[in-house]
Amino acid sequence: MMKLARAQRQDTLPLLRLYRLCANQPQSTWNEYYPSPVEVREDLDFGGLYVLRDAHRIVACASLILPEEGAETGDVFTPASKPCALARLGVLPDCQGRGYGKAMLCSMLHVARAQGYDAVRLLVGADNAPAIHLYEETMRSMIRDIVQQSCNLACWVRYHKYDLEESLEEMIDQQPHAAKYIIAMNILMDDAEGSESP
Repeated sequence: MMKLARAQRQDTLPLLRLYRLCANQPQSTWNEYYPSPVEVREDLDFGGLYVLRDAHRIVACASLILPEEGAETGDVFTPASKPCALARLGVLPDCQGRGYGKAMLCSMLHVARAQGYDAVRLLVGADNAPAIHLYEETMRSMIRDIVQQSCNLACWVRYHKYDLEESLEEMIDQQPHAAKYIIAMNILMDDAEGSESP
């Protein structure tokens, strides 16, 4: 059974071993100097280094870090008040292709959200095709889920607004966690209804 945990100081040597093994992979942009003990120490000090363990060893790791000073995060994603970056995601070579990279990525996105980050920049080498593929597929899946949830909510609002003739307040009372989306859908429906009038 896999377990995600914040890395500890005693994980330094196994992490460096994982980094070196990953650096030997053909698609890796890492080398014998990077990531180094300096990055491990900084990530540990910041509290952003996480590991995925099986019963015996660390099989994957990743770091949540603050975007570099002067990084153009506003050009990369929507303006965010508290962005972070996901860096140094690695999976032991003998564990690659088993879903650990995706599990680590998804876990780190949940950690980022739980820590109050409102945007995550994914850092990856331009030649690291497997990592880029993983990030693209994961983002496509997340976008599909968001679109599906939005469609479901739009249908729900339409049904409650027009078929049940409920007020905005009644709809929000039923789904307070979705209040801002219900308000937005209600406005869009009112605008659409108004534009159909002569």
